[in-house]
Amino acid sequence: MDCRISARLEHSQLPKTGDRTTAEITLQPEASSQDRPLFIIFCIDSSSSMNFGNRLQTVKDGVREAVSHLSPKDRVGVVAFDDESTVAVDGTSGADCEKVGDGLASLVGHGKTNIIDGLSESRALLQRMEQNEAGTETAAKTIALLTDGAPSTYSWDTFPELGEYGEDTADEDVDDVELHGSAATILNDEGTTVYAAGVGDYSLDVLEAIAAGSGGEWAHLHSGDEIGTFFERLVNDLSEVVALNPVLELTPQNGVTLENIVQQVPQVAKPKIEHHGDRHVVFMPNVRNGKPPRLSFGVNVPAIDPGIKTLIDVSLTVQDESLTDSLKAKVVPTSVRDSDAGSEMVRENHETATGIEQDKRTMNKKQAAKEVNSFVREN
Repeated sequence: MDCRISARLEHSQLPKTGDRTTAEITLQPEASSQDRPLFIIFCIDSSSSMNFGNRLQTVKDGVREAVSHLSPKDRVGVVAFDDESTVAVDGTSGADCEKVGDGLASLVGHGKTNIIDGLSESRALLQRMEQNEAGTETAAKTIALLTDGAPSTYSWDTFPELGEYGEDTADEDVDDVELHGSAATILNDEGTTVYAAGVGDYSLDVLEAIAAGSGGEWAHLHSGDEIGTFFERLVNDLSEVVALNPVLELTPQNGVTLENIVQQVPQVAKPKIEHHGDRHVVFMPNVRNGKPPRLSFGVNVPAIDPGIKTLIDVSLTVQDESLTDSLKAKVVPTSVRDSDAGSEMVRENHETATGIEQDKRTMNKKQAAKEVNSFVREN
């Protein structure tokens, strides 16, 4: 496996009367970047508001520049969405800059913002790429979403798995966060990650739900001038991926319970989690060099007999490979707690990340992005 589990506790020694500690798990890359193909769809808002400040032209320029960093083994497509979605560039070689440029040139800004249709069309285009290309099982399937507005119209034939919505659903009855987050989860189940960026009057809650549901990241762009940088940085970051769609399973032992699982890196967020009895299944972001995924959580330890005790069994699965580890602590008769060198930062980082995750609901988009990015840079 091209990554390993690195786990540590705030306290390596705990009293037999019970206590609370904090755990931190990082998925460390064990290999250099893989020479895997990148299948990327640029999913672009082409609604009328994108005419403001020449944003749409800036998007076109940014996509062209990002595509120039792709290689012939990569595949690229462009989907535009307004009242509905259209394929501006069908799947083509990453070296075919001319075809991408011709497709982008045809885009004009008009209509409303139908993000869900854009995601659905991007999904269909990725599926066609997989059917037509060899070696797709190793490809990093990615949707790069850019919007300058909140969802304002919907298509109900997009994700048939979302049966709670239909043609009779009034726009005002739609829960945007639930709808788009659920669609992103479906994409994640198919091995696709969405990286979502917003500029202008977009919905942070929607973009964050899309990123969290698909194991991706969201970004706040202060102006249209940052669009090209976002696309270019994303393509470069994806070249550093060593493991796709890792799944972490946390199984408490000896009466231990877990609480407040929060993702710290690559971005502070509430990860997608499934609960199966006492087992917590956490869907982690792709493992890449430079930003190995890390999460933390509270560990409640009950009164327990002294000795070396397993608190949590940890299992990591990446595609068809898996490995296991465990978090253990020494339980002693005294009330003295002990920490390994540097482990005092485990609780501090967890509390900081938890605070950011909770408080960003009350921040404006610029403040939320600043807090999230500042924490990741420092860690």
